Formats: sequence, structure tokens, C-alpha cells
Amino acid sequence: MRKIIVLILICLMLPVLNFSQPKAEEILKRVQDSFKEIKDYTAEALASVEMERLRIPRRKFAVQFKQPDKFHFDSEGFAMIPREGFNPMQFKNEKYNATFVSSDTVNKFAAYKLELSLKEERGKGKQFYIWVDNLNWVVRKFESKPFEGRQTLVTFEYGKIENKYLLPSNIRVELTSLKEEKNNMPEIKGMENMPHRLPRAGTITITFTKYLVNQNLPDSIFEDNNNIQ
Repeated sequence: MRKIIVLILICLMLPVLNFSQPKAEEILKRVQDSFKEIKDYTAEALASVEMERLRIPRRKFAVQFKQPDKFHFDSEGFAMIPREGFNPMQFKNEKYNATFVSSDTVNKFAAYKLELSLKEERGKGKQFYIWVDNLNWVVRKFESKPFEGRQTLVTFEYGKIENKYLLPSNIRVELTSLKEEKNNMPEIKGMENMPHRLPRAGTITITFTKYLVNQNLPDSIFEDNNNIQ
């Protein structure tokens, strides 16, 4: 009888043993390992911006990326380009403290929700969540915790390039202002004709097409002021 009871207990424990949640650090490593296959890429993009106190027509731009963290943007005039989520390599374990929060879903995709906080003193107070697709190992959603009266939510849709690489096909950024900004902001040289209050709420939607992956892009592309790291 004891053997039967022990056997039953082991059987009940098997699902827990087989389907236990991975650690946050392991999840981030899976995301980064998956992205390492993409040595570089180029793409065309179209950005639509709807911001308070700011009118910007739809803009086309080109983006180039090269591992580990080099970006270059070519745009026709001014375009607001969000940085969050473009590069999964930014979520390095030595840079962030990561904590597993829960299992969740994002647009019907099963995901792990992680909380990240910067280790650096200058980034103290900045915390955010990311949702990692636990099948494809890509970031499906990014949400900042309220910081300096603002909150950011970024959602990602992906397309398969060359039937192999998952890269963003659409990114939607939602900026939310949590408090009123003071009207008596100081004048900034060269910006006298601009509104005294910068936009704090609105949406940015970027659609990506015409990806080219692993084209051995030269470093010279990233050696000007448009390089964002």
C-alpha cells in the first residue's frame, strides 16, 4: 500500500516537475540566443504619429541594424522613432535585475511576464515589464512603470522573413501622461517658436517591410549622428 501511495504522489508531481517555469534570466537568454542568428538587417518603415500638441505627417524611413547594438535611421525629415524593443540584446542580465511575474497571454500568444529594473545608479527608479512569447522567444509587449509622470506601452507584431527569422512587422507605441506638465518651462535656444510643453501623450505606429537579413553591413553605415545605441 505504501508503494502505491508513493507512486501516486510521484505521478501527481510529474506535471509540476516537467512544466515548472524557467527563471527570468533563462527566459532573457533564450530571447537573446534566438536573436543572435540575425547578424544584421535593413528594412523600410512607415511611421504614423498622433501626439498631443504636435502634428506630423506619415513618414517613411529606412532602418539598419548590426549586432550587438548598432542602429542607423534614414528618414525624410523628422520622424519620432521609439527605441524600446528594437533590440532584445538591450535586456542583458548584467544590466538589469529580472524577476518572473506570471504566465500570461498577449494577443492569444502564451507569454512569460517579467519585471526588469536597471542596476545602474543613473537609471534608478526606472522599471518596466516585458512579455516574452514562450514558443517563439520574442518580446510581445513592453510596459514601463510610471516614471516622471509618463507611462509607455509598446506592442509588437511579427512576420517571418525568409521563412526563418522573426522580425517586427508592426510596432505600436502608446504614451500616457499621468500628470499635468507645468506651463512655465524655461526657454531653450533655437526652440522659441515651438510649444512650451512637449507632447506627452499619443501613439506612434510603425510598419516594417522589405527586410534584408544578414547582408554583412559595413560598420561605416553606423558612424554618423543617426546611430542610436
